[in-house]
Amino acid sequence: MVTKNVSKGWQDASLVTFFDLDAFCALLSSDRVFKATDMSRTSQPSLNDRRAFSLIELICVLVVLGVMAAAFGSMRMSPKLVERQRVKQEAEYVSLALRSARTTAIAGGIRVRLDWYQNGDQAGFATTVEGADKDHQPPKHDFPAGMKTEWSNRSVTFAPDGSADTSLSIVLARPDAISVVELLSASGQVTVTNKE
Repeated sequence: MVTKNVSKGWQDASLVTFFDLDAFCALLSSDRVFKATDMSRTSQPSLNDRRAFSLIELICVLVVLGVMAAAFGSMRMSPKLVERQRVKQEAEYVSLALRSARTTAIAGGIRVRLDWYQNGDQAGFATTVEGADKDHQPPKHDFPAGMKTEWSNRSVTFAPDGSADTSLSIVLARPDAISVVELLSASGQVTVTNKE
């Protein structure tokens, strides 16, 4: 239980909790709070006594400035870095789609095919699961505009044992970044190589 005795002024303030609003208001309205006679001149440092910042204050300021600089620097990424990240993300997405198709083929004991397409400047791929109707096929994936793609084969089919009918090499490129996704037919292993 928190005491509400506030007649002694600030001495009891440490006993008042934030949740005991009545006692806190009574403390503030008491005539002993903020009396000039209660404050001695020696309790407050004069301007002449304090000429420098403490080491703790300097460290805190440096930490805050460092965090702000890091946040500001990460917000202003260069266009080249953004392009590299996009190419890497798309390569990882293709890699994930290949691995997912292989896993689906093994788990379901069915064939799964990935077809690559090019419609003008737009390239992408579509996954077709054997035996699934049109509404239950995975969605097509379009690469971002301006991304150049080259693939060694137009399609690859995974058998129920996880092997692919052909090896595959896919190159994704932008002016400042190139990623290569490779699939080994016998093992179904997928690797991604990023070149800068």
